[in-house]
Amino acid sequence: MCGLYSLTTSREAVRQLFPPDWQWSVADAEFEPAAKIGPSAKKPGSASNHRLVARRHGDAIEFASLRWRYEAKWMRDKGINVPINARSETMWSNGLFKYSARDRRCLVIVDGFYEPKGPKGGKREQYLFTFPGQRAFALGGLWTSYKGDDDAFDGFIVCTTEPNDQVSPIHSRMPVILEREQEWTDWLTGSEDDARHLCDPIERPELTCHRVS
Repeated sequence: MCGLYSLTTSREAVRQLFPPDWQWSVADAEFEPAAKIGPSAKKPGSASNHRLVARRHGDAIEFASLRWRYEAKWMRDKGINVPINARSETMWSNGLFKYSARDRRCLVIVDGFYEPKGPKGGKREQYLFTFPGQRAFALGGLWTSYKGDDDAFDGFIVCTTEPNDQVSPIHSRMPVILEREQEWTDWLTGSEDDARHLCDPIERPELTCHRVS
């Protein structure tokens, strides 16, 4: 986890759910609701690169279109695989993530996330976790800027934590789930202690799952 999520919620419904003073800087062509959304393609300009996030921009909060690709130039130069998750237990000290954990936290806008069940290497059952009505919510993320001769983009990574009681029967990790406005604000603009607290495996009584494959 987390390698797949859903966002089938309309643009209008997203705007209504999140605070009205958050700015929207996403072009229509970059808002692509889909039942299954995975990490972005490496190829610049790919239509599959657009992912909806919210992040701090100066004194405001903005919705933006970023890639699900957290990459440093030295990683591409050395051919190192790009991670898709950051472990919340270690991201505060990990050299790849610690500055983003301090200053560049973001919300990954979703209305569900998938977890596999079963041993790696075989066919695994997939479960989709959602809230009632499949309302939109957020996953805790970090973002960074990649600048190289071959490409330039802002990208993000999803933060994970130990599973709560709802997720633990399915998988050994889960994303950092943020479902309320105060949690969104604390993650984006709060202190490190505020964000660390949100990385605990908080119980979410309304979170449910069903098998999809």
